[in-house]
Amino acid sequence: MATAAVVALLIVPALLAPPKIQIQVAMLDLAGPTRSADTNELGIFQDKWREATVTNVSTLNDLKSWEQAWPATQGGYQVKVIYDRAAADIRGGGKGRGRQFTTRFPVGADPGEILDQVQVYIKRETSK
Repeated sequence: MATAAVVALLIVPALLAPPKIQIQVAMLDLAGPTRSADTNELGIFQDKWREATVTNVSTLNDLKSWEQAWPATQGGYQVKVIYDRAAADIRGGGKGRGRQFTTRFPVGADPGEILDQVQVYIKRETSK
């Protein structure tokens, strides 16, 4: 009986906890390797979402393929964040629990300044 109670105490919270949010980040840089290596944009995104997968893409076709490839879900939200350097914006969007969401954020000289707003948006949308 005590064993069943311990198992229940361990399993029930895991079943009631909200599913983990899967975040993927893509950085579109059409200039590719010709751009100066002194930017630290990759590090900024990795610091914001430590468990996210960060992908560098250098063509619009690669970005389109990446946007359409969603990982298998376990009932939670899947979120994709795209930093388009040429368009100077960050797009955030996701899907899960029978709904989808998307928005754009204009980026100034430093994309790190806008990432807090992106993170707030993602938290708000994935708590619905």
